[in-house]
Amino acid sequence: MATIRPIQKSEYKVLEDFLYHAIFVPAGYGMLPRDIIFTPSIFMYIEDFGKPGDVCLVAEEGGAIVGAAWSRILAQPGQKGFGNIDAQTPELSISVLPAYRGRGIGTRLIGSLTRALRGMGYSCLSLSVQKENAAARLYARLGFQTIRENREDAIMALDLRRGAQAVLAALPLEELWRLFPIELAEHDSSWADWYAEEKIALQSLLGDCAARIDHIGSTAVDGLLAKPIVDILLQVPDTCDIASIRDALVEGGWLLMAEHSPYGALDLNKGYTPEGFADKVLHLHVRRVGDWDELWFRDYLVRHPGAAAEYAALKRRLLAEYKNDRDAYTEAKADFIRDCVAKARANL
Repeated sequence: MATIRPIQKSEYKVLEDFLYHAIFVPAGYGMLPRDIIFTPSIFMYIEDFGKPGDVCLVAEEGGAIVGAAWSRILAQPGQKGFGNIDAQTPELSISVLPAYRGRGIGTRLIGSLTRALRGMGYSCLSLSVQKENAAARLYARLGFQTIRENREDAIMALDLRRGAQAVLAALPLEELWRLFPIELAEHDSSWADWYAEEKIALQSLLGDCAARIDHIGSTAVDGLLAKPIVDILLQVPDTCDIASIRDALVEGGWLLMAEHSPYGALDLNKGYTPEGFADKVLHLHVRRVGDWDELWFRDYLVRHPGAAAEYAALKRRLLAEYKNDRDAYTEAKADFIRDCVAKARANL
């Protein structure tokens, strides 16, 4: 799998190759001459790269750079980018070598670049694309919206505050499994601290709409082997609008991964990035106030250390088979969990 990293100053020359490959050639046209990149309106995208505000990430595989995504603001008179929208918004350029296309590398590069730009305080990223370029559909899937267009070209912009969800959603499933494999770790007391910090933040963010907040899953059971991901169950009353809660959570830094509209349920996370897991990863399960199996299962494992040990052994066995298939790993645990919940509800 390609590694995404910042470009080194000694590698700036390689941007000439990727600028050339970034030029769209319609079907039926021959290869463009290499020196086309030195056309002033094209070369300005990399000329004297490394100026304040310039950002570039590359994808490296097998010791070779196979893709690059970079941004700079081109808003000066006589040097305005094709996709420029104002003097505060960087413009995206990206290309992947032909032999490496169709593998999600471009999507990951965009995701990593947008994350870097968010960290620098930018709120928007723009680009220009020809409408017949297949990349235009990718940009739309990633959340870019057309703000200006003519018969052949479109200028698109991405709200960087909401772009991460679309980037992850656009990755091929196989790439997602590689980025986010099943990992197991011995119990870490800091998991309780992560939960406590998020509980305070959720209460502050949602007020009375946070009717009950619980630490669930294996990280809530002392001594239990677990994925190093803290699961939180947030119960909200029927009087609170789920869409407003969703928007508040997203604005508060949570990434929306699933919305179950008829049931007023949401699944969100923190710590999933186009580069893989962050140092701290959390899942938030938003549900209406009710009698949830997750609480019964947690409490059963706390009261029955033997069952907890059996569950840990099951997870170790499943890890060997399903390390890169999260759905199958979860389904393979389902019977054990259902059995424990049934016993808990029967007070066994």
